[in-house]
Formats: sequence, C-alpha cells, structure tokens
Amino acid sequence: MSFSAGRRVAPFLLLPLLAACGGGSGFRQNIAVSSEPVGAACRVTQGEAVLAQVAATPGVASVPKSSNPIAIACEAPNHLPARLDAASRQDGAMVAAYALTGGLVGIMAASASGDLYRYPDAVTVRLAPQRFADAAARDAFFDAREAEATAFGEAVLAARPACGAGDTGCENRRAADRAATEARLSELRTQRASAAVGP
Repeated sequence: MSFSAGRRVAPFLLLPLLAACGGGSGFRQNIAVSSEPVGAACRVTQGEAVLAQVAATPGVASVPKSSNPIAIACEAPNHLPARLDAASRQDGAMVAAYALTGGLVGIMAASASGDLYRYPDAVTVRLAPQRFADAAARDAFFDAREAEATAFGEAVLAARPACGAGDTGCENRRAADRAATEARLSELRTQRASAAVGP
C-alpha cells in the first residue's frame, strides 16, 4: 500500500525522531557538571535513584528527562559535601514540534515519557572549604547557598497546580515540598556551624 505525501504520519512513529533532538540519546539529556573546586566526585540522584555519576569534574552526566527535580551531590578533599537541586522546565521547542507532528496524542505521549521537559544544560556545585579565612567569608558563602535553596523551594511550589478544596493529596505534596526545603536549609545551617574559621 502506498502513502500519499500529504498523509499524516502516526505520532508514535515520530517519537524516536523527536527524541533525538533533545540534547542526548532517546529521552535523555546531557548535563555539563562543574564544581568549585574542580575535581570533585559528583552523583546525580532523583529521590533514592542514582541517575548518573561524574568521577571528577568537569564532566557530563546523562540523565533521563523528567518533570521531577534532580539533585547533584559532590565531594572533594578538604571541603564539606555540597548539593545543588535542579528543576526541569517544559521545552517550548519540543512542545511545538510534538504539536506540529503528532497533535494532542504526540504531546501526551511526550509528556508521559518526560521528553517535553529539560534540565539546565550546565550546573556548577560550590563546595564550602572546611576552613574559612574569617566569619564574614563563611557567612557570605552560606548566605548565598541558603538563598539558592529557598529560591528553589519557592520555584517548586510555584510549579505545582493550585490545590482544590479538600484535595488532601495535593496539600500533602505541597507540605512535603516545604519540608524538603526546610531540611535542606537545616543541612546548610549545620554545615555553617561546623565550618572552621581562621588560620
């Protein structure tokens, strides 16, 4: 049976082609991971799952695309462990491509696979030294990290849909998001208190 040039191709046949445009292979994305200082060993996780590892920065982590945030945790000699949280965003170009070629069915399939979402192309994890020159340097470092954690938590909450009346599942998810942010801030405060100051 022959196909006319103007006939629409089945959306599921287009998914592998569109996925190849996503900056990785299949429904994956490459993220450039760097750190201060360089040479840190880093691990990319999502919940309890380890998605990728970088033996020594700078390096590249290949992760599956998803609407869920990821965490990049790094360790380096003479520095405190550090973590950076990264959220994904809908990729407008991918949404348009799926809408053009697959219509609503294509968009729904891509959303389920995670291919509509994209993490930052590059991240930098800043590790605190075990000893700071003075209290001002220590506080400046941790003030910046706490501001980053607070902004990330606010962004996650803003991306959540508004909860309807009596929607306890939605309220529980938002409460879990707030608890995760507070846990991260508590971790940073503990590190601030443990960091040494002076020669």
